[in-house]
Amino acid sequence: MRGAPVAQKALRSVDPASAKKSKDREHRLKRRHKIMRTLVPSKNFQDESIFPNFGIHHGYPLEDQPGVLIDESDLKMLGEKLVRGITYIVDQCFIEKDHKVEVFFLRDEAAVPILAQLQKHGTKYECGPGITVLRAVAHDMPTAALFAIEIWGRLHMYAAVRPLSDDRK
Repeated sequence: MRGAPVAQKALRSVDPASAKKSKDREHRLKRRHKIMRTLVPSKNFQDESIFPNFGIHHGYPLEDQPGVLIDESDLKMLGEKLVRGITYIVDQCFIEKDHKVEVFFLRDEAAVPILAQLQKHGTKYECGPGITVLRAVAHDMPTAALFAIEIWGRLHMYAAVRPLSDDRK
């Protein structure tokens, strides 16, 4: 199962029984309580509030599937960091301040045209276990690019890099 080792490590990090010392046990318990306070009961879910490609896992009781609140801005920062990192690694240059990185999230059906173009014109990069990036650079503007980022086969992000002078409002 993709991502299982990370999930197991995350669960272990909040398991007081996994601690070797009492101080570590206290930290794990505090972290566990902090996370538990942020969970949302499944009965409070609204379909439109569930992140694309996430949701109810069939085969598990609904009451055992609480939601986790994640700030969209945190996911956008992660997407931007990946875009900037791939650009630096591949092109050996930074995305300068005169360019904008926009990260957005789409349901699978809405992403079909973007993925078709990226698969036709882009290059695929594997970034460690669980992260795949499709990237296409514009031929007429090498500082502009389109990205599709997949993490653990589940979290899908899309991003565009474009010059600020290209702002269209």
